[in-house]
Amino acid sequence: MTGPRRALAAALLAVALSLGGPAAPPAQAQAQSAAADPAAWEAVAAAVEQAVASDATPDAALERLRGQIADWREAHLSAQNANSARIATLRQQIDALGPAPAEGQTEAPEIAQRRNELTDQLARLQAPGLAAEEAYRRADGLIREIDRVLRERQTDQLLRLWPSPVNPANWPAGVTALTDAGARLWLETGSRWRLTETRRTLWGNLPLIGLLMLGGLGLIWRGRPTIEGWSQRLSEQASARGRRVWAFLASLGTIVVPVLGTVAFSQALLQTGLLGIDGTQLARSLPGIGFLVFTALWV
Repeated sequence: MTGPRRALAAALLAVALSLGGPAAPPAQAQAQSAAADPAAWEAVAAAVEQAVASDATPDAALERLRGQIADWREAHLSAQNANSARIATLRQQIDALGPAPAEGQTEAPEIAQRRNELTDQLARLQAPGLAAEEAYRRADGLIREIDRVLRERQTDQLLRLWPSPVNPANWPAGVTALTDAGARLWLETGSRWRLTETRRTLWGNLPLIGLLMLGGLGLIWRGRPTIEGWSQRLSEQASARGRRVWAFLASLGTIVVPVLGTVAFSQALLQTGLLGIDGTQLARSLPGIGFLVFTALWV
C-alpha cells in the first residue's frame, strides 16, 4: 500500500473510532510502520486531536482511541533506537579521524571529504530517531489529554444534580429505565439457563446457595432487632461504663450485621451462575447499596 493510501486508511480508522465505531485499534506491526511512513501517523494523530477536542466524542470512543495511540507510542519508542548500532559505528569512525579543525585551520582534503561523508550519513541515520522522538512526545501528550478529558467528565458526572425522584414529571422516565433493566436481566438469565453447564453449576451449588440466602435474609430481616435485644439484656447487668460500651457495640452492629446479610445474599446470587453482565454488576453492588441504606437508617 502506498504512503498516501496508508495515511488515508489510518485517518479513516481513527475517525471511525472517534465516532464510536467497532473498528479495532491498529496492531503493533501496523503502528511500527509509523517511523517509515510519517504521513500515516500524522493522519491518525490529527484525527485523534479532533476527536479529543469534540465534546460529542463518547467516553468509550476516547478509551479506544487511547489504546490505539498507546500502540503508536510504543512503536515510536522502539523507533527511537533505529539504526543505533550503525550510528555508534559512524561516530567511532568520525572520532577516528580526529578532532575537527578549528576555525581558520584546514586538514587534508581526503580527511575533510571523508569527514563530510560520514557526517552526512550520520545525519541521515539520526533523522528517523529524532522524528520518532518527536512523534513519541506527541503521542504521549495525546494520551495525557485524553486522560484529562475523561477525568473532567467523571468529575462533572459526580457533581451533576440528577432529576429529583419525588418529582412526578420524572416518574415515567424512571419506570422506563426500571422496565428496561428488568427486561435485560430477564433475557440474560434466560440465555444463561439454556446452557447445560450453567444448570449443572446451579444444581451443584444449590445447598450453598440456599444456606447463603437463608443466612443473608435472616441477618437483614432480624439482625438489627436481635443485636438490640442482646445489647439491652447485657447492658442491664453491666456498670454505667459497660452500658456505654454495649450501646456503642449495638449501634455499630445495627449496620454491620445487615450489611453482612447483603454480602451473603450477593454471594448466593453469584453462585447460581445465572447472572449475565448486568446481573453480576447488580449483585456485586448489593453490599454497597445495603451499607448506604442501613447507615441512613442508623443516622
